[in-house]
Amino acid sequence: MTMRHNISMYRPSRYNFFVPLNSGSALAYNSRSGSFAVWDETDRDVYGLIESGADPGRAMAVAGNDRYLHEILENLLKGSYITERDADERRGIEQAARILRYDDSKVTVSIAPTLACNFGCDYCYQSDGARGRAMSGDVQRRVTDFIESRADGKSSLAISWYGGEPLLETDIVCSMSSEFVRFCGERNIGYSSMVVTNGYFLTGDAAKRLLQAGITNAQVTIDGDRSSHDSRRTLRGGGGTYDRILSNVKEAVSDENFSVTVRTNMDMRNKDSIGGMLDDLREEGLCGRKNLSVYFAPVDVCSNECAGTVSALVLSLEEYADAESRASDRAIGLGLRTASLPVRMFSLCQAVKPDGFVFLPDGDVHKCWNTVSDRSERLGTIYDPDSLDRSPLNELWVSGPLLSPECGDCGVLANCAGGCAHKSRNDKLSSPCISLKNNIKEQLVQYALSQKIITRSDLLEGGGRVAVNM
Repeated sequence: MTMRHNISMYRPSRYNFFVPLNSGSALAYNSRSGSFAVWDETDRDVYGLIESGADPGRAMAVAGNDRYLHEILENLLKGSYITERDADERRGIEQAARILRYDDSKVTVSIAPTLACNFGCDYCYQSDGARGRAMSGDVQRRVTDFIESRADGKSSLAISWYGGEPLLETDIVCSMSSEFVRFCGERNIGYSSMVVTNGYFLTGDAAKRLLQAGITNAQVTIDGDRSSHDSRRTLRGGGGTYDRILSNVKEAVSDENFSVTVRTNMDMRNKDSIGGMLDDLREEGLCGRKNLSVYFAPVDVCSNECAGTVSALVLSLEEYADAESRASDRAIGLGLRTASLPVRMFSLCQAVKPDGFVFLPDGDVHKCWNTVSDRSERLGTIYDPDSLDRSPLNELWVSGPLLSPECGDCGVLANCAGGCAHKSRNDKLSSPCISLKNNIKEQLVQYALSQKIITRSDLLEGGGRVAVNM
């Protein structure tokens, strides 16, 4: 027996997940490498021997011959399902996260042309005190100059337009974006841009204006069926918004070059009404379009401003994971969502990157858009741009711990990269953890079904959730 075939050299990865199938085979996923495969019974048996620390000779007997055992071990190693006994897997994840955090080839920023909003959503995390005038021409010029100086020589620039409701100031959005298009075109820099909007002003004509200014995607929130949505996402003066938003979405995606992502925020009140919204999207002929998709997010406590209102409404991580899985399964079946393997390094957002900033209408600069109502969280002002990098807060965001000690050996560590950095800094907010901890099995099954790797008849009855390694 050669050393490479000695199973005692290896141990199982801490980041493996398995979904047993009727045939005795199993779906196998490693979150650190992103590897996904279907194992047959022999693969599972050899892995089980490694896991139990069995005598190496037994692996040869299970595999049947030296060549087949070699092939199995090579595949297990290649997929990172097993690793050498002294390998530090967590350190490998930390190194990957650090490389992504300090990747200086891309600049990703957010711009809020206004913090005013025409909606009065009851779970909003911005305070009324944050609302004010639109971004002045002077601030626009200073923000544009600063971003262009940071993007010069980089491979790409990505802008998210945010508020308040940014389309209250569509002229500002389009004017600034057009300038970035010109700048990036002259310097051969890739440019991408999207707008986070409540959808009330996203008419077909507005979508065309955005497209002409280089903005190709909008995120629009629809919170369940008409009744649920209109009970929580009302106009500030009162009145429902569901029908107008649905009509606008239909108009906006009539141009195949413009995409809309429908976001649904779930809490205790609307978790059972998502199906009605999906049915309405189907009735409007929006299923199966390449430029429309849906995704789901939890309503949570992400600022001090919303804590009093939101806390009693928040679903537990387990409750949300279950609701998300059921809604995703329905959306995938309707062609409104694409099943995919779990996203890796999910929480490495702009806030923790050196060139990541949020620019507010008055010229204040933050790292995270969840903090825009808290002036103590501002890095500084665009009127003194040289001070931004020197700000102690900037150092705290960028050089803070990559992965929280509390993460331990959590099986989805490589997927979330430690969770939301903002929530990790404040124990009064919701948990920084992601729902994947509790519904990874469902996501793997959804992906395998969508790729026709398995059929529903392959699934065990009442298999239960996959436990995450902690």
